[in-house]
Amino acid sequence: MTAESQSGQVARVMSKSGDQTNIFLVVMCGGYGSRLWPASRPSHPKQFIPLVGPDSLFRQTVNRMRNLKGLRQVVVVAGQRHARFVAAEMPELDIGITNLLEPEGRGTAPAIAAATAHIERIDPEGLMVVVASDHFIPDEDAFRADIDAAVDAAREGGIVTLGIAPTKPSPAYGYILPGFASGKVGPAETFVEKPDAETAARFLAAGYLWNSGNFIATVKTMIRAFEAKAPDVIAAARRGISEGRATSGGMILGNAFRGAPKVSFDHAIMETSKSRKVVRSDIAWSDLGAWDAVHEALPRDTANNAVTGDALLIDSENCHVRVAPGQYAVVTAVDGLNVTVEDDVVFVSRLNRSQGVKSTVDELRKRDRHEVDIAMADFDAGAKAKEWSHWLHTTALPVWWTHGFDHALGLWRESLNPNDARPTDQNVRARVQGRQTYVYARAAQDGWAGPWQAAIDNGLSAIETHFKGADGLLPTLANPDGTIADDTTMLYDQTFVLLALAQAKAFIDDAEARALTLLSAIEARFSRTDDGRGFRENGDHPWQSNAHMHLFEAALAWIEIDGSPRWRRLAEDIALLARDHFIDADGGFVREFFQDDWSPAKGDDGKVVEPGHQFEWAWLLGRWAALSKEAEFYALAERLYAVGLYGVDPARGVAFDRMNDELKPVTDRARLWPQTEWVKASALLAQTNPSDQGSLYAAHLAEAWRAVEMYLGHPVNGLWYDKMNADGSFEIEPVPASSLYHIVGAIEALEAWSTHEQSAAKGA
Repeated sequence: MTAESQSGQVARVMSKSGDQTNIFLVVMCGGYGSRLWPASRPSHPKQFIPLVGPDSLFRQTVNRMRNLKGLRQVVVVAGQRHARFVAAEMPELDIGITNLLEPEGRGTAPAIAAATAHIERIDPEGLMVVVASDHFIPDEDAFRADIDAAVDAAREGGIVTLGIAPTKPSPAYGYILPGFASGKVGPAETFVEKPDAETAARFLAAGYLWNSGNFIATVKTMIRAFEAKAPDVIAAARRGISEGRATSGGMILGNAFRGAPKVSFDHAIMETSKSRKVVRSDIAWSDLGAWDAVHEALPRDTANNAVTGDALLIDSENCHVRVAPGQYAVVTAVDGLNVTVEDDVVFVSRLNRSQGVKSTVDELRKRDRHEVDIAMADFDAGAKAKEWSHWLHTTALPVWWTHGFDHALGLWRESLNPNDARPTDQNVRARVQGRQTYVYARAAQDGWAGPWQAAIDNGLSAIETHFKGADGLLPTLANPDGTIADDTTMLYDQTFVLLALAQAKAFIDDAEARALTLLSAIEARFSRTDDGRGFRENGDHPWQSNAHMHLFEAALAWIEIDGSPRWRRLAEDIALLARDHFIDADGGFVREFFQDDWSPAKGDDGKVVEPGHQFEWAWLLGRWAALSKEAEFYALAERLYAVGLYGVDPARGVAFDRMNDELKPVTDRARLWPQTEWVKASALLAQTNPSDQGSLYAAHLAEAWRAVEMYLGHPVNGLWYDKMNADGSFEIEPVPASSLYHIVGAIEALEAWSTHEQSAAKGA
């Protein structure tokens, strides 16, 4: 793939009007074809599946058009989560390739507008050939000849489409009434959405053509059409392009793209355009919109059966049978059935009822069935939760209690050697004492059979013995021998003691009394003295969201176990501070650093946005929404989650560490903890979202957990990697104890989702 496709950007090169080598092929990869379930699903849609022949429909599309006369560049518009399929399926080309990745699907009009805005920046004299990536067109030469005719017509003005001569009155397609009686090219009089069967029959008799969904026009013509008929669409697309960020998988459109109205190109432009044209086409064509269309496109035996995969048909006719690799199907004595066998589900229906598959998918969504998405097909949340809970209880917890705690000094250690799990001599942070004690208190509640009581008692004793200062607060750093190396007190460090005490309350009689005493010390030391809101942190960044985030986490933990009303007041104050100041009103993201009036910090500090913290705040605000019954915080959680996805590298499938307030990466490094927060937020939102979006969160959960597993694949059992490099390799370094807190949270989130799935299945 070229450098253009790696960066998602190309140099601006002007072409002269009439230049015959300025054609930009725009390949549309939106949607996923729910009528082709279960083969096609949101995380692996039909355009990337080999439905007819060995190649995917996407690859067939690009190969079909690679010899188009005057072709200069391919522009692919796809969903962000599908970038890896675009990269895998793109054939080698000797021209430029740009992948525009949508953060969310907004319909064909915004997608085409984004491609238009991108090409406008490169070559405003260019010409666009917009094609769908999922159509079946066996006669490639004839199709290209029709496109050539459309290109010639487009250079004369107007937006040109291909109208396919219909072979039957199908209600599956849109229709175009040509405004000319004879000839190849002329005006298009009427555009009509999919009609019912009776109307389709009348259309056929009246000379209507099928709407192929291909559009050809100059960039200037497209711009004029959008500015006249859908100015808000082109405005959002232009901002999405200008604010986009380059990744190894392509350019992810900026957050402004989400503001584009969700509308089709036909409805936004073509239905009312006065300059639309149509090319009559007699080619064999299908949009493969349902299983009966796939059946017609495939070779069939003498009994009119079409078979893909390993299957035996006996005394059967007029059937479509598709079997996934490694599976086997036997179909006996049936007529007119569609049989689709995937790894996780078998689907059987009448072939002539193929248009009704979408309603089947809708019903599965209502029942919270994970089979609606292929990302979950090989992801058994229950099995994964069991596997990694077992790893935690039998390996990680024993390793970190045995080697990660200095039993002579009574102190949690900072890290272990990556080669043999022996303790290092690194200085010990106060936050590790709270985090590790929290971990073992959680393990006790989860039924760990190990020495949880000793771990809790010794952990709390370590805090009292080595870290508690005269003011009741913890200094930030100790030497390996337990003496204090840095007596600075950080709000961040105190929050994890509050969290640990919340989890230890079931085992320690005075846990809340100790926590409230510490909270009073925190308020005395860190509360603002100028009647402002929030807390002031020590160090170089006194006004920050991160310390508040973990104080919020501790308060929520106490609320959830019926703690003092003080915790609810604290949580509410922080939730409102996040809503009013931490979360950017326009961008919908949490900033890290601020000035004392909670406006963004000056310089680069004020631009820092961490993907992991978008997920973590989403998880916390989702919990607060459930506790407070205030829906606005759930909406904020969803918005933050969407921003967090900007920080997921499509190539590696992991969330990187940091981006700026234009949501562009400032580092390629990806630590473990953002992946665990992605898991936690995905699981929470998947459980609490009653709409179709819930299944997408579930699919993201599968992707996020796979990211976590990469880090847990350490050769020394019970250890993990912390930092991934740009090339996907991991840094070999001491294994930080502080990560166990994040890992435990992710495993618990996976267990909670698994329980939810099981309950939903029983309820169904």
